Amino acid sequence: MICEPLYASKPSGRPSDAERVAGVAAALGTPLMVWQRRVADVALELDDAGRYAHRSVTLTTPRQVGKSVLMQALIVDRLRETPGATVLYGAQSRVSARGTLLDRWWPAIRRSEFGAEFTVSRASGLEALRHENGSIMRLLSSEESSGHGESIDLVILDECWALPAYIEQAIRPATVRRPGAQIVCTSTAGTDRSVWWRGKVDAGREAATAGTDAVSYFEWSAPLDSDP
Repeated sequence: MICEPLYASKPSGRPSDAERVAGVAAALGTPLMVWQRRVADVALELDDAGRYAHRSVTLTTPRQVGKSVLMQALIVDRLRETPGATVLYGAQSRVSARGTLLDRWWPAIRRSEFGAEFTVSRASGLEALRHENGSIMRLLSSEESSGHGESIDLVILDECWALPAYIEQAIRPATVRRPGAQIVCTSTAGTDRSVWWRGKVDAGREAATAGTDAVSYFEWSAPLDSDP
């Protein structure tokens, strides 16, 4: 049985890097499920210049369905395919992001066929995943100045319901100078205090309905008229 999304940006027929990312996920021991591949097919579409067509990707799903598996594959693929790239990963707290990198992602990467290509730094405040081609993934600080003064190729913001709005405002200018840079925001549903995430969801629904390239948006949730 396939669970259809409540909202989803439609594929355009352009080439996509989804097949390559699916191969990375399989090598990490977590082949993409149907819904994950559906997101990758659209989110990784390429424009006529060979750059990612969607600079913003927003994904909201229930808990424990595999968001982190897809994010891991996106990060590892970007590090391997873009020499010298900078990737930032942020979650609801730095402690949570650190645990995801060191306790979940790194063991899978180390065991994989390309594990020898990577090294990891564990020092507190300096946690990083490095590829032999010079690319690096660092953990995003929650400080308002985070991301200033550097060029960033990929930003992954996880559990956005708990993040302040200034995080995106701080890092977005750092992606402007990088062709094909993307900001990927993922989360479960938020709370009454998740004002920024509520705005992302509303904008994503509008973009998916209108069929624009402004945002690649996917939402798996109960129909809006469901009885709680």
